[in-house]
Amino acid sequence: MYINGSVSLILCDGAHISFDEGINIAEGSALTVYGGTEGTGELIASLSDKEYYAAIGGGKKENGGSLIIKGGKITAKSSSEAPAIGAGGGDYYHLKGNIDIYGGIVTAEAGKYGSGIGAGILR
Repeated sequence: MYINGSVSLILCDGAHISFDEGINIAEGSALTVYGGTEGTGELIASLSDKEYYAAIGGGKKENGGSLIIKGGKITAKSSSEAPAIGAGGGDYYHLKGNIDIYGGIVTAEAGKYGSGIGAGILR
């Protein structure tokens, strides 16, 4: 999924949504995720073979936009050389994005050379 602008996503209790190609948040854009009253809604974003792409955030050599998590269960898994949540990886230095977590359960798993949450690999 590609986000350009501001998007609010409400994870209703018991709901499950999966993005097998990740969630790309363009620089200057924002995704806000809300959970239901019980916090059982789940979002999974994963990438199996896209090096340098964050599962949630920036693409290859791209800054990420803003991710605000206010509830729900969030799982992000990147393939390699990029964080699970954050800016994309690549040759550029100082890649960035904003990540604010106010609630919920967040699991961030990065592949080879990536961080769970943060900036991409810098070469």
